[in-house]
Amino acid sequence: MQDVTDLEFWRLMARYGGADVYYTEYFRVHADSHLDKPILASLIHNPTGKPAIAQMIGNDIPSLVRNAKELQQYNIAAVDLNLGCPAPIVYKKCAGGGLLRDVPRIEGILGALREAISIKFTVKTRLGFDDTETIDALVPLFAKHGVDLVTIHGRTVLQM
Repeated sequence: MQDVTDLEFWRLMARYGGADVYYTEYFRVHADSHLDKPILASLIHNPTGKPAIAQMIGNDIPSLVRNAKELQQYNIAAVDLNLGCPAPIVYKKCAGGGLLRDVPRIEGILGALREAISIKFTVKTRLGFDDTETIDALVPLFAKHGVDLVTIHGRTVLQM
């Protein structure tokens, strides 16, 4: 969760038993973006001894590919594509859950990322934007493009 699962949260969780794997807050990806230093610190200074997954959000294929390649230079277990963020400020930019309104674009992103990612590739999604049928179109695409793990929120973006 953005602005929650930061490095200090990881430290706190590890102190009280921890988790089996840790996801970063999402790296906002667009044509002018760079890896966010505070989020990157979670990967560089991972205090947990557990695998970390770097999460990205965006819709620009070349930028997502660039960031995925950069992230793989760090000690991460996987790169995760966020297709589930329900925040209006995100989905109105056709990112996160907003991409669920454009399945063909998602397929292009999945194909490009699978080609660029040599480690595990995961996706976080919802059932759809405003309906629950979108997931029926997505699951075959996840399989087609070799997504290694899918996390599904059992509701739509508009249901938050």
